[in-house]
This record gives sequence, structure tokens and C-alpha cells, in this order.
Amino acid sequence: SGTTNTIENAGIASAEITSKIITQNKPLALQASIRNAGTSGLRSSVLSVYLDGSRVLQHSLDIASNSSTTPTLSVIPKRRGILKGYLQLEDDVFELDNRRYFALNVPSNIRVLCVGASHNDSRLLSLALTLDKDSNTTGLFSVEQIIETQLSSYDLNKYDVLMLSGVKDFSSGEADHIAQFVNAGGGVMMFAGREMDINNYNDVLFAKVGIPKAQPRRISNNGSSNPFQSPSSFLSFGNVEFEHPLFAGLFEQQSAKKTQPHIESPKVYTAIIPQVGAKGHSIISLSDGTSFLTEYQYGVGRILLCSVEAGLTWSDFPLKGLFVPLLYRSGLYLSQTQSIPSFTVGDEMNVNMRLKNRSEKDAYVLRSPSGIDERIVPQFSSNTGMATFVSTNSAEAGIYELRKTSGGKDVELIQAIPVNIAAEETDLQHVTDDEANRFFAHVGLKPEQVKRLSASDKIDIAILESRFGVELWKYFVGLALLLAFAEMAIGRESKEQ
Repeated sequence: SGTTNTIENAGIASAEITSKIITQNKPLALQASIRNAGTSGLRSSVLSVYLDGSRVLQHSLDIASNSSTTPTLSVIPKRRGILKGYLQLEDDVFELDNRRYFALNVPSNIRVLCVGASHNDSRLLSLALTLDKDSNTTGLFSVEQIIETQLSSYDLNKYDVLMLSGVKDFSSGEADHIAQFVNAGGGVMMFAGREMDINNYNDVLFAKVGIPKAQPRRISNNGSSNPFQSPSSFLSFGNVEFEHPLFAGLFEQQSAKKTQPHIESPKVYTAIIPQVGAKGHSIISLSDGTSFLTEYQYGVGRILLCSVEAGLTWSDFPLKGLFVPLLYRSGLYLSQTQSIPSFTVGDEMNVNMRLKNRSEKDAYVLRSPSGIDERIVPQFSSNTGMATFVSTNSAEAGIYELRKTSGGKDVELIQAIPVNIAAEETDLQHVTDDEANRFFAHVGLKPEQVKRLSASDKIDIAILESRFGVELWKYFVGLALLLAFAEMAIGRESKEQ
């Protein structure tokens, strides 16, 4: 346009789910970034949050000129499954940046495989996950119990969480499968046990998932076969990381107080001594400084290691009020998949996800916000169960739906993918020549393919010339006339001749 006047505009730069555990009817944290690119401050501007088709929240914003704010909003999903949402600002001169799309996956069914030296070793774990009385989480976990000799015959890719309780040892093949399972995003919770071979754990399993070697079990009850006969010799909880996602929402009654929540500590008589290492951290430590519950990251997945058994021989942990909610929260925490990031309009979408149930007859389509389907053939990894979906470049902002089809009919929605315009579009100031050149290079345009117009140039003529070239007939007519005059001049005889 050629004008240098400042244009007042505000836009939403990002919207990200920051909660690590997402469940139905429980608040989750949604962090937004709002930018005011104008020279005037915004006062009492309304930001609305829409989820699953309904407005669920309004938030008032005050933003100084040429600055940003990052409010954290609390949203409550009302159902399980994949939910689509967006943030909306009030209208201004540029409407496209006033809406920011996001998506979240509220778990509807979490498949857990409990493995023990015997069924009795995993019985308490199974009960803790399936006897929940909260209507919001009833039926959320599907638990299957097996003994350790059956582990090698099971396909771990069909499960979300693997719970190991008192398993004696692992073969190299079993350790490989567990490592691949965690690396691809699966979760593992391990409890120690009476029969466990700590050297096998260290050399075969821990070495493959990056866990430092643990020390053998330490007996705090002077070797008594019945720990409860020696009540004066035990360890208790030392430090508890209450800020960890496992404890979020468990102690709401304490939120208004300055003091830390109170947890009834179990009496620990026997425990292994895990090493935290560089990639792990202690969530709960014991009174002697060793770790009771340790978290490790491997690949995309997580591992929780509890230094006692899931029974009543090493401690009275299963009798304490923390046992059931901690098991339940651990199952949720370990099963949470990474949130799908927002892609930018014009870019291809590259999505990796685990597919627990698939067959050779399944086909996949990516449905655009306007309803146009693009068939996608994913690349599968047989070892990890990971599928990689790559689309063509996106053409519009909104929520794209990745759907599984069979026989030409929709079977299920397996992922919602938000696509938004670039956050830089909020700034409506004119770009410099260097910025424009970098943009053209990014989209693959060579300098000779770009023509800059001045304010006085006619756009329609420039477009026609770029498509069809410059019309030369006028120049040829002029040249023909010049040649004719030249011929007349040469052929003209003087009077003397």
C-alpha cells in the first residue's frame, strides 16, 4: 500500500496444554501467549476458550503496547476421547490471528499389563487400578495379569503401561522388547521383590534403558523373617516432591496453606538402593537419603522404580492411604502421550504415534477443516509399533483429523492436529528487503523469480506480463516504420541526378 502508518493489531501466538496428566472432569492448564503488536495498550480485552464446540472460559486481558502476556487458563474436559478447541480474541483489523487452535486427548481406555513372579505378586497392583470408586475414572484401566514366564510371548505394543512386580530376572530378548516399548512412548513401573536378581536387572535391563546400577536390598530389621516383629527398626519418607505431576490435585485441601501437605509414611524394613544418575530424579526419598520412588526418562517414555515390593514383607506401603492414589496417578502419568504440536499453514505435517490396534486392511486419511480428504500411507516400525504419518503441505488453518478407515467408511478418529498461521503475522509492520529475501528463499523462490513493484506500478499489468510476457507488437510496428523511412531516404534521387 505504500503507507508507513502503524496498524494496531493483537493476536494469539501460541496455545499449549502444560498439564502432564489429563483426565475427564479434572482441571488442566492451558498456557496461551497473546501479543499486542500495536502502539496502544489493550484494556479489558476478552479472551474466550472454546472446547468441544462450547465456550468454557472467558478471561480479561490488559496488555501494554508492543508487548506480550502469557496467561495460564484452567479448562475442564467434560468427556473422554479426542477434543478439539480454540482460543478467540475480539475482532480487530486482522482477524486471522485472533483464533488459535489446539487439541487434547483425554484417555478413554488405558491398557495395563501386570507381570509378577506369581499372580499374587501383582494382585494388589491390579486391585488398586480397578477398584476405583470415582465415577470420572471408572473403567479407565483395563488390567491383564500374567506371570513372568509368559512375558516373552506378549506383544507389548498393544499396551500403554507395563507394571513389573517382583520379577526375578529378564532374558536379553525381554529386555530389548521393554526398551523398545519405553523408547516409543510406553510407560513402565517396577517394584522390587524377594526373588529379584539385582545383578540381572543391572546388567540386562537397566543397562539398555539408561538406568544406573542399583545396589542390592538392604535389611533394616536385623534380619528378622517377619519385619513387623521389629517395629523400632525401619525407614520412613524423607523428602517428597509435591510439585511432581503425580501429586497434582491430590492435596487440594492444603492449597490455601503455606505448609506442605501431610503424607502418612509407610514403615520400610527392606529396600533396594537405586541410583538416580544424570537422567533420573527422586520423587520420594527415604529418611536415610536413598530414593524410594525414582523416575527415569528413556526415549519418549518414562520408567518409575519403587525400591520396595508391592506386598507386605518389605514394608507396610500397601496399607497406607497413599498407595492406591499413587498407583492410579502413576498409571495415568505413564500412559500420557506427547501432545501434538501445532503446525504452521504451508508446512507439511509429520506425526509419530503408537497404534495399539491395527490390521493390514486399515487405511488412513487426513481430513482438512474444509472436509477434503488426503489418503496417507504411514511408515510402520514393527519393533516399536510406531507409525509415522507425513502429509502434503497444509493449506488452511484449523483442526485436521487423522482418521482410520476400513472399506471406505470411517472407523475412528485417531488424532486431531492443530494447524495455525505463523505467529509473526500479528506484526503488520512492513518487512525489510532482507526479511523479504529470507522469506522467499525459505519458500524456494530464486531472486530472479521475484519482482518488486513500486506504489505507482499497476498490479494488473505486472501480473499479465509475468504470466504471458511483455507485448512486443508495438515495438515491431515502430521498427517497421523506421525501416520504411530509412528505405525511402536511401532510395530518394537528387534533382541533379
